Amino acid sequence: MGFSICYIATKATPKQVLTHLRLSATGETQDMPDYDWWVAQSATGYTIFWSENFEFCMKSQKKIAALSQSAEVYVGEVHEGVMWSSCAFWQKGCQLWSVQHTGDGSDDVDTSYFNLHISGKPPEIFEGIKAKYFEAQKTDGENVDHVFEIPIALTEQISGFRYDKIVTSERFLIITPPPRKPRGFIAKLFGKK
Repeated sequence: MGFSICYIATKATPKQVLTHLRLSATGETQDMPDYDWWVAQSATGYTIFWSENFEFCMKSQKKIAALSQSAEVYVGEVHEGVMWSSCAFWQKGCQLWSVQHTGDGSDDVDTSYFNLHISGKPPEIFEGIKAKYFEAQKTDGENVDHVFEIPIALTEQISGFRYDKIVTSERFLIITPPPRKPRGFIAKLFGKK
């Protein structure tokens, strides 16, 4: 099944992140998080916000724009089930660049594995990262989606955070997830969540 998450890396404080995202901490802290929603100040100096609601960051663009007024914000999204990954950079209320890979599950390597959408101008390190994973994709005889790693590696190079590695922090604040919107009649009838 794999990860289906979104995360934010920023120099804003955990309190600023929670305030702008209109979330609150439960008051509980942990040495190592095992909850679906948390925020922590990492050893690299970045505040990391984590949500196992893959769509949360997509649906919170205005809140992220507001947070980026006072601090640079990197947004990462990963859905391993469909090999979808992205990273975006926000500053002064605007998204300045983004890199997105959509693995569409096709057997056609040219349309599936090499699918990379770029908007704006990513930082200079992007070209080296892209070249490394494109070369791996071209030379690997296995059925592995190396290009999926590009947005993830870009965020890691900038912030030191990678979604599938342990985060070093003194404490992780557990977050109360936002309430789910009530389902409509048709969704209830057909069992949709």
